[in-house]
Amino acid sequence: MKKLVSILLVVVAMFASKPTLANEALAKLFIQSQGFTEQQEALALNVFNAFKAVTDEVKSSKGSIKLFFIDAANSEQLDANAAYESYKQWQTNVDIRVLHLLESMSQLHAELTPEQKQAFMAKLIKASKKDD
Repeated sequence: MKKLVSILLVVVAMFASKPTLANEALAKLFIQSQGFTEQQEALALNVFNAFKAVTDEVKSSKGSIKLFFIDAANSEQLDANAAYESYKQWQTNVDIRVLHLLESMSQLHAELTPEQKQAFMAKLIKASKKDD
């Protein structure tokens, strides 16, 4: 039970807060608790880092979007084309990071046994339900 609680706390901390060296250390602890080989651990850490890159890209835009709408509201004229081009660039950045995440997940998936996949996903799903 103590190990399960530790794992849940690690998962929640990893995905609910800003990326830091401490979060990466927590991710490593969680990954090491899975009984993975060194290769599998490295691939799982790649997935964690790729996931954080996606969330960082999405979160980083919040301030820019807010400022954009404030500036637009204060301006005499809104340039919809310029706004759309800015959006497309942001979406391209997100798409690149999502592709990297999916590639990382695919590499990890290919290396795990069916039992490892099932156990790993069960822990992640259980942890994500705690966040709901």
